[in-house]
Order: sequence, then structure tokens, then C-alpha cells
Amino acid sequence: MKDGATRGFKVVEEVVEAVVVAVVEAVVVDVVVVAAVVVVVVHVVVVVVVVVVVVVIVVVKEVAEVVLVVVVVVVVVVIVVVVQEMHLKSLLTYQIQQHIANMNIIQI
Repeated sequence: MKDGATRGFKVVEEVVEAVVVAVVEAVVVDVVVVAAVVVVVVHVVVVVVVVVVVVVIVVVKEVAEVVLVVVVVVVVVVIVVVVQEMHLKSLLTYQIQQHIANMNIIQI
């Protein structure tokens, strides 16, 4: 009977050891899979963040260039309008002065 009990304990011990090994391997595999998934997710997030930052930089640069061009065009148009207005005022003043001078000559 002692041999049977010893054999029974050995079988139970082997079964328990096999179950423990299987559980540990499953947990290790699960931890490795979870770690791999986390690494992949982190890499994907990093890539997405980098892409978003690059897109934002490109868009801001393009918008800044467009805004700069618009500002330059507006400034040039304002300068041209102001210069033309000054020229027209001086021309009108000159014509008024000539007209007054001609009237004075006629009156004399």
C-alpha cells in the first residue's frame, strides 16, 4: 500500500507540476504578448504623433507663407494707392493754381 500511495503522490506531484508549468508558461506568454502589444501601440502612437506634428508644421508653414504673401500684396497695394492719391492731389493742386493764375492774368 505504501508503494501505491507513493506512486499516487508522485502522480499528483507530476500533475501539479505540469499544471503549474502550463500556467506559468501561459502567464509568461500572455505577459510577452501584452508587452509586445504595448510596444506596438506605443510605436504606433509615436508615429501618429510625429506625423501629426509634421503635418501641423507643414500646414502652419504654408499658412504663414500665404499670410506673408497676402500681407506683402496688401502693403504694396496700399503704398501704390497712397502714392497715386498724393500724385493726384498734387496734380489737382497744380491745376487749381494754374487756373487761378490764368484767371488773374485774364483779369489784369
